[in-house]
Amino acid sequence: MEGNKGREQLHERNLRLVLQQIFNHKMISRIEISRHLKLYKSTVSTLYNELSDKGYVEELGRGKSTSVRGRKPVLVAFNAHYGYTLNFVLGLEKLHVMANYLNGDVLFTREIKMVNRDIYKVVKIIDAEVESSLKRDQTDHGLLGIGFAVHGIVSDNRIISSPFMNMAGIELVSRYAEKYGVPVHVENEANLLAIYHRDFNRYNQSRNLLAITVDKGFGAGIILNNQLYQGYGGAAGEIGQTIIYNNCLNKNQRFRVDDICSERAVIADIENQLHKDQLDVDRLAAMRQAGNPIVCDALGKFAGSMASIVFNVASVVAPEKIYLTSPILSASPSLFKIVTKDIRQLGMQTPILLTIRTRDAITLGCCSAITHQVLGMDGYELTFRSSSNRASKLK
Repeated sequence: MEGNKGREQLHERNLRLVLQQIFNHKMISRIEISRHLKLYKSTVSTLYNELSDKGYVEELGRGKSTSVRGRKPVLVAFNAHYGYTLNFVLGLEKLHVMANYLNGDVLFTREIKMVNRDIYKVVKIIDAEVESSLKRDQTDHGLLGIGFAVHGIVSDNRIISSPFMNMAGIELVSRYAEKYGVPVHVENEANLLAIYHRDFNRYNQSRNLLAITVDKGFGAGIILNNQLYQGYGGAAGEIGQTIIYNNCLNKNQRFRVDDICSERAVIADIENQLHKDQLDVDRLAAMRQAGNPIVCDALGKFAGSMASIVFNVASVVAPEKIYLTSPILSASPSLFKIVTKDIRQLGMQTPILLTIRTRDAITLGCCSAITHQVLGMDGYELTFRSSSNRASKLK
């Protein structure tokens, strides 16, 4: 019995390795798979046939022969149209929706404005989006999985805390898994940004990276040895909850990073000084460009604080690359240069890049997470080739 179990485990492992090879190459032949995995050709053929019977593979035709009189190998590719996933980012003001083929190619994407963050109304919108996608589906096997990105702490596929949206006891995973009979995955936004840069960024060769988000709060997604690090209870990367002293406010009082250094805190401070309401990052960027002294001073302090926080976190994690995500920095690229310059002056030379089109990046990270689950490939490296690079490096 033990021998049979061991053979079954080896077979499943080799099956996933062959699927990984097919997924990660635009096109490949069985002889190349055999060479890459150091498996017998007959073994690869058996595994390939099993994947083909399940519909995961499509044949593209014959390639070039490797010898003068040799047979031309059959080139194969992953069948991206096997099915699709639906991915949702539960933002603070908008619901971001994206449908993806299994290789990450986008079927459609849209943003839906939320008047308030009533979870019951949000769920109704999500239900309507799922039903609409099912009616338009033209893939081989239809909806295969649903992914959710949220602000807050997530552990073991459960939302532990959600500071900006009251979940009112609604369990997204169990609700949609039961309703549609597909795997459902929920994850923290910063973690999904890190997954995006690991899996979609074709120029990324780093196995250790740090993705820091600065929006309503400070958060970080951490990739160590190519695996997402979530920490005990999913609480790794909660930078905004760390404690600092702020001598400018009160020498004897401690503050959380989110309370004084997040974009929400900075914008609230500027609004208070200017006696204006509802300022957004684009308006602040224009006011800074025009030389408004209050805005220039506040954003300068914001850049300095960000540089110190990023330096401290990166010093602990020791990543090969750092990705920053911040609406203010995206609206004012010169601020990003100030942040990177300050970090360099502190002695850190790690490459620092600015994520652009953040919501797309988060949603694609969500796509990767649920696709790994759908294919039974958790722990296996999958390279999604369909997305353009959404990180820019400023020197």
